[in-house]
Amino acid sequence: VLVLNVLLCFFDTPDWTRDSSANITDPNGMYPRFDLPMLTDGPATALAAAALALLVIDLALQVAFQGAAAFGSRGLQVAYAVTVALAALELTLSPWLPVRFAPYLRLLLLVLQSEHVLVQLRLIGRCLPALLPVAAAMGAFVVFSAWLALVMFQGTAEGREVMPSLAVAVWELLVCLTSANFPDVMMPAYGDSRWSVLFFALYLILAHWFLLNLVLGVVYKAHADNARANADAAAAHQERSLRAAFRLLDADG
Repeated sequence: VLVLNVLLCFFDTPDWTRDSSANITDPNGMYPRFDLPMLTDGPATALAAAALALLVIDLALQVAFQGAAAFGSRGLQVAYAVTVALAALELTLSPWLPVRFAPYLRLLLLVLQSEHVLVQLRLIGRCLPALLPVAAAMGAFVVFSAWLALVMFQGTAEGREVMPSLAVAVWELLVCLTSANFPDVMMPAYGDSRWSVLFFALYLILAHWFLLNLVLGVVYKAHADNARANADAAAAHQERSLRAAFRLLDADG
């Protein structure tokens, strides 16, 4: 039910078409649908309500089986119950909401019930402290490069059209790391002086060949170390459980 609830997002009419003249349901329209059928508000609401009803029934059965005290003592189960309640409230108030939160709540419900995803999220959380110093160095390098670009290209076409302020320059250089705006980002400066290519070449060489590789190495090592620690902890817990079970089953004590 949780997976089907998420898949329903692919057939809902997009939220941004509510107050516009865009007709997303027209198969010959300007918006690509990839031959997916689109649901109007009525059927989409009915399917979402049916999925939520099944989730509420399942939640009620869990509470009845475990008991309210035991169910409430587990943080993830409480978070799941709160998310189900928010999804039901969002569906009830959806005609009056300016923005729909249903897609995000559906994805959150699936994440809260997926142990594998939660394990990976915990791993990512434990990797962040090791990543922060490298990310700070990366950010400082981008900001310094943006400031240097402002100084170098002040009063030129590059400064007026591409990097008029520090914030814009930082953004353009961040995008440049992905090569999405390269070489367009340097063409006004290149038109004025071909020597300007040295700035962008040095920036990309340092960022790609050194800093990004450093980030990748730190992330991989932190993730591998934490995954190994998780596996060792699971093996130790299994051994303790087997020893406790053996002591309980051992007739001679």
